[in-house]
Amino acid sequence: MRVPVRAAVAVPSPWWHRALAALVGLLLLVALAPACGFGGETQSSAEGTISSPLPAADETATGRIPPEIPPLRAQPPAAPLPRANPASPALILDAFTMRADPSVTWDPKVKKYRMYTTELWNAHVPMWLADEPTGPWTWAGDALPTTPSWASDDFRLWTPEVANINGVWTLWGSAGVKDSPSLCLYRATGPTAAGPFVPDAGPARWCDVASGGAIDPQMIKDDVGDWWLVFKVNRNVVGLRTGLGSMRIGADGLPTGAVRPLLEADQPWQHDLIESPGFIQDPVTKRWWLTYSGGKFAGETTNYGVAAAPCVGPGGPCFGQFLVPLLATNLQGAGPGEQSVFIDTRGGTWMAYNPIAPFVAPDNRPLALVRIGFDERGIPYVAAPR
Repeated sequence: MRVPVRAAVAVPSPWWHRALAALVGLLLLVALAPACGFGGETQSSAEGTISSPLPAADETATGRIPPEIPPLRAQPPAAPLPRANPASPALILDAFTMRADPSVTWDPKVKKYRMYTTELWNAHVPMWLADEPTGPWTWAGDALPTTPSWASDDFRLWTPEVANINGVWTLWGSAGVKDSPSLCLYRATGPTAAGPFVPDAGPARWCDVASGGAIDPQMIKDDVGDWWLVFKVNRNVVGLRTGLGSMRIGADGLPTGAVRPLLEADQPWQHDLIESPGFIQDPVTKRWWLTYSGGKFAGETTNYGVAAAPCVGPGGPCFGQFLVPLLATNLQGAGPGEQSVFIDTRGGTWMAYNPIAPFVAPDNRPLALVRIGFDERGIPYVAAPR
């Protein structure tokens, strides 16, 4: 279960002017959009209302499954999705069941959805099954029976994500480092989407423990078939401004090359903290959007919420000045966030998240679900779950 101290990398931006120039012709500026709202609506927090300009649209033991099973891809809906009610946008499932940091994957072997969440007392990576994203979700055991050798035993196994990478079922997650406040990413592989997943041997890689480490991984496949690992570096541990980055995944399933900077927490409402990166793509315009959580995670002035920023692709660059607010504090709970995104078998885009302080059960973090729609300009909005 997460603690209120969160973070990411300080991402330098020497590429800024070049990247902005490269975007000319792809993005056209339109009117200002309200922060913490839905499309053209406005919501407010203790920080006040924030506005931002928007761009116009332009099975074996080795873990292998048949290569003809691709990642699910977003498809245009038959009709525009109805916008969610800003005061009560989500379907809250099992309000008194802890499902922190939820992620959802389609399992073609059993033809069901699998959900993985942050550690509980009875499972390192809790797992549930459902026929539909809206449930009912039933307990399916522990996907990670054995933890990484370097991981602490203080309930800091966070944010698991599962995908089939080049024919191998792969779990990426975050784990606390022994005798350290830092966390690092770990990789584990398994024979099926159910696991059991086995962590890679040896110490954590791609992790600067002295700078807080890295958390919140997500795997995404781009338009040309390359896989990317998107994550946050946990620099709030050392009091630095956070940011988001990505690395290309090689043929061996491991990150390769340099970290690509995506976004930096450089807007006032973010209070130097953004995290939980996840990519969605408009199936019509093919524009990529980076969803993320940001702001104050806890306390009396909590303004944690979810936004999206347009990107050239999972390797960046992304353009935070064109952010689109998606979720803010509402009647279902304060500080919604820690979201992940997934595609259903009909090509619909979903977002799973937690209200940090749901009013129905303030000590819990239940599963909340919304759909994501795109308007005629290709701008994402929160749609009613159905």
